Amino acid sequence: MNIDIGCGSHKTPGFVGIDREAYDGVDIVHDLNYGLPIPDNSVDLVLASHILEHLPDTVEIMREIWRVCKHGSQVAISVPYYKSIGAWQDPTHVRAFTEATFYYWDPEHPLYGVYRWKERFKVQSIQWATAGNLEVVLVALKDGDIEKNQETALRGENLDKAIKRAKPRRQKKKSDAGI
Repeated sequence: MNIDIGCGSHKTPGFVGIDREAYDGVDIVHDLNYGLPIPDNSVDLVLASHILEHLPDTVEIMREIWRVCKHGSQVAISVPYYKSIGAWQDPTHVRAFTEATFYYWDPEHPLYGVYRWKERFKVQSIQWATAGNLEVVLVALKDGDIEKNQETALRGENLDKAIKRAKPRRQKKKSDAGI
């Protein structure tokens, strides 16, 4: 199954369209703030074009996308880049995205070590579109690839150590130095 979340009246042909409004072409009327009404591990391709910036909980929608995806499913995302005027001119936007945002879910990237969520995606590509958007393609990684990601956990630990080393040290006071 292929799903187009937040499709509005522009559902991609051949996809199941999900939107909170009953526009022409919407197959499932559902508010994405309450998850995805799709069974676990049932989706091959997710389209999320200009919807994530409208949702207040990016972590939760990413969890839901991961939950419904099969291992190896692709997730095609288009979101406004944080430096573009389009990111902030629309009063319904609650956040913008940077080129690093989706690396927090990629176990091959050091940013994954910050949270180490069980929901994992390989960042396949990130591109900037001329309209000021980020075009991102992710691949869902499920439990079958844990061995491949064990090295990542070590990288995460190294990131933790690097953060601790980077913290500023307390300067000695004159009285500490015996002056």
